[in-house]
Amino acid sequence: MEENHDDANLAYFLQSLAIVERAEDAIERVPVLLGAGSIFREGTDNKGCGYYRPDDSLRGDVEDRVRQVLRDREYNDALQAGRRLKVRDIVSFALDRQT
Repeated sequence: MEENHDDANLAYFLQSLAIVERAEDAIERVPVLLGAGSIFREGTDNKGCGYYRPDDSLRGDVEDRVRQVLRDREYNDALQAGRRLKVRDIVSFALDRQT
């Protein structure tokens, strides 16, 4: 993504991975992925390839469920941590399920 600057697709995949992580009960990873995805999505002015259709309602449902489990402060801290990650770091985070 860093090589071709495809931030819209990176945002889509990070937010999709957050949904998968929630389904697999890896809730502590969800806000980090959503935070990183949101910063990349904002940078594209929500422009992207027409073949990816993010499900914002599903993402919102996942976010709400994770917020119920994590305290607001913990959730917001993790969300902000995700927003601060560089491309290389968020890709490494996404690929390493031990984090």
